[in-house]
Amino acid sequence: MPFTPLVTAGIETALNTFLWRDKALKPARQRLLGKVLRVQLQDFATPVVLVFSERQVDVLSAWDGEADCTVITRLSVLPKLRNRQQLTALIRSGDLEVQGDLQVVQNMVSLCDPGRV
Repeated sequence: MPFTPLVTAGIETALNTFLWRDKALKPARQRLLGKVLRVQLQDFATPVVLVFSERQVDVLSAWDGEADCTVITRLSVLPKLRNRQQLTALIRSGDLEVQGDLQVVQNMVSLCDPGRV
Protein backbone atom coordinates (compact mmCIF):
# COMPACT_ATOMS: atom_id res chain seq x y z
CA MET A 1 0.00 0.00 0.00
CA PRO A 2 1.93 3.08 -1.23
CA PHE A 3 -0.06 5.58 0.84
CA THR A 4 0.45 3.72 4.14
CA PRO A 5 3.07 6.20 5.49
CA LEU A 6 0.71 9.08 4.73
CA VAL A 7 -2.17 7.37 6.55
CA THR A 8 -0.10 6.48 9.62
CA ALA A 9 1.38 10.00 9.75
CA GLY A 10 -2.11 11.50 9.60
CA ILE A 11 -3.41 9.26 12.39
CA GLU A 12 -0.32 9.99 14.49
CA THR A 13 -0.66 13.74 14.06
CA ALA A 14 -4.35 13.68 14.96
CA LEU A 15 -3.86 11.51 18.06
CA ASN A 16 -0.93 13.55 19.32
CA THR A 17 -2.77 16.82 18.70
CA PHE A 18 -5.97 15.82 20.47
CA LEU A 19 -4.79 13.42 23.15
CA TRP A 20 -1.20 14.30 24.04
CA ARG A 21 -1.40 18.08 24.22
CA ASP A 22 -4.24 18.18 26.76
CA LYS A 23 -2.62 18.15 30.20
CA ALA A 24 -5.91 17.09 31.82
CA LEU A 25 -5.63 13.74 30.01
CA LYS A 26 -2.23 12.90 31.50
CA PRO A 27 -3.59 10.39 34.06
CA ALA A 28 -5.44 8.52 31.29
CA ARG A 29 -2.33 8.56 29.09
CA GLN A 30 -0.18 7.23 31.95
CA ARG A 31 -2.23 4.01 31.97
CA LEU A 32 -1.09 3.39 28.38
CA LEU A 33 2.59 4.21 28.96
CA GLY A 34 4.81 1.57 27.35
CA LYS A 35 1.87 -0.32 25.82
CA VAL A 36 1.48 -1.44 22.21
CA LEU A 37 -1.98 -1.65 20.64
CA ARG A 38 -2.33 -3.31 17.25
CA VAL A 39 -5.51 -2.53 15.29
CA GLN A 40 -6.21 -4.90 12.42
CA LEU A 41 -9.00 -3.61 10.21
CA GLN A 42 -10.68 -6.31 8.17
CA ASP A 43 -11.05 -3.76 5.37
CA PHE A 44 -7.26 -3.34 5.02
CA ALA A 45 -4.29 -5.69 4.81
CA THR A 46 -1.94 -3.44 6.80
CA PRO A 47 -2.44 -3.08 10.57
CA VAL A 48 -2.17 0.14 12.52
CA VAL A 49 0.14 -0.18 15.53
CA LEU A 50 -0.03 2.37 18.34
CA VAL A 51 3.06 2.59 20.56
CA PHE A 52 2.43 4.72 23.65
CA SER A 53 5.20 6.69 25.34
CA GLU A 54 5.41 9.50 27.88
CA ARG A 55 5.52 12.24 25.25
CA GLN A 56 3.51 10.89 22.33
CA VAL A 57 1.92 8.00 20.54
CA ASP A 58 3.77 6.60 17.53
CA VAL A 59 1.61 5.14 14.78
CA LEU A 60 3.26 2.46 12.67
CA SER A 61 2.21 0.04 9.97
CA ALA A 62 4.49 -2.73 11.27
CA TRP A 63 5.83 -3.85 14.63
CA ASP A 64 8.31 -6.69 15.13
CA GLY A 65 7.56 -7.15 18.82
CA GLU A 66 4.50 -8.51 20.58
CA ALA A 67 1.55 -6.20 20.95
CA ASP A 68 0.04 -6.00 24.42
CA CYS A 69 -3.38 -6.03 22.78
CA THR A 70 -4.65 -6.72 19.28
CA VAL A 71 -8.05 -5.49 18.15
CA ILE A 72 -9.64 -6.93 15.03
CA THR A 73 -12.61 -5.06 13.62
CA ARG A 74 -14.00 -3.20 10.62
CA LEU A 75 -13.44 0.47 9.82
CA SER A 76 -17.16 1.16 10.24
CA VAL A 77 -16.98 0.02 13.91
CA LEU A 78 -14.23 2.47 14.95
CA PRO A 79 -16.53 5.50 15.47
CA LYS A 80 -18.59 3.43 17.92
CA LEU A 81 -15.48 3.04 20.09
CA ARG A 82 -15.66 6.71 21.05
CA ASN A 83 -18.31 5.67 23.58
CA ARG A 84 -16.70 3.39 26.14
CA GLN A 85 -20.11 2.10 27.20
CA GLN A 86 -20.42 0.33 23.83
CA LEU A 87 -17.18 -1.65 24.17
CA THR A 88 -18.69 -4.71 25.85
CA ALA A 89 -21.63 -4.80 23.44
CA LEU A 90 -19.28 -4.63 20.44
CA ILE A 91 -17.21 -7.52 21.79
CA ARG A 92 -20.30 -9.63 22.53
CA SER A 93 -21.78 -8.98 19.08
CA GLY A 94 -18.55 -10.05 17.38
CA ASP A 95 -17.98 -6.64 15.82
CA LEU A 96 -14.82 -6.29 17.89
CA GLU A 97 -12.36 -9.09 18.64
CA VAL A 98 -9.80 -8.42 21.36
CA GLN A 99 -6.69 -10.57 21.79
CA GLY A 100 -4.36 -9.99 24.71
CA ASP A 101 -4.72 -7.39 27.45
CA LEU A 102 -8.28 -6.06 27.33
CA GLN A 103 -7.27 -3.24 29.69
CA VAL A 104 -5.19 -1.63 26.91
CA VAL A 105 -8.16 -1.20 24.58
CA GLN A 106 -10.35 -0.13 27.51
CA ASN A 107 -7.84 2.57 28.42
CA MET A 108 -7.57 3.77 24.81
CA VAL A 109 -11.35 3.90 24.43
CA SER A 110 -11.61 5.77 27.72
CA LEU A 111 -9.00 8.27 26.52
CA CYS A 112 -10.93 8.89 23.28
CA ASP A 113 -14.37 9.06 24.95
CA PRO A 114 -15.74 12.60 24.58
CA GLY A 115 -17.65 12.09 27.84
CA ARG A 116 -14.46 11.54 29.82
CA VAL A 117 -13.74 13.65 32.83
